[in-house]
Amino acid sequence: MTAIYALGSAALGTALSSRTFCWLSRIAGAALIAVAIFVFAAPAFAAGDQTLMADDGAQVSCNASAKDLTRISLVGDEFAGVSKINTGNPSDDFSVVNEPVRGDIYLSVPEGFGRQLLSFFGTSKRGYVYKFQCRISGDQAVQVFVS
Repeated sequence: MTAIYALGSAALGTALSSRTFCWLSRIAGAALIAVAIFVFAAPAFAAGDQTLMADDGAQVSCNASAKDLTRISLVGDEFAGVSKINTGNPSDDFSVVNEPVRGDIYLSVPEGFGRQLLSFFGTSKRGYVYKFQCRISGDQAVQVFVS
């Protein structure tokens, strides 16, 4: 929906800024074009953190960083363990580190990782089990909060 507003703002801004004899129209057009640029850029800045709701046994679909760490935290709970398949091929194995103090897990993907999806199971200290399906995208660090 925001893309529609951004495109409309850019189109109206272009039409107004092309009126060469009216300075007020040109200023308003430039302002609308600037608004369109900021609306298009806003999702890129807001993509770092994700807050997801999940029940016991539910699948959690999230995004993971391709080049940096991804932190997954259970709100009000802690990870007790993580289960994943090791392929034996270093370029197809991602690493999961369970940080015992806070109970969070950290994911990292090796350079040249071939798959587009990370799949693993996480068990919480309260006994809940979650199936994680994390799509690899972006270069920035990502935080995922599951409640």
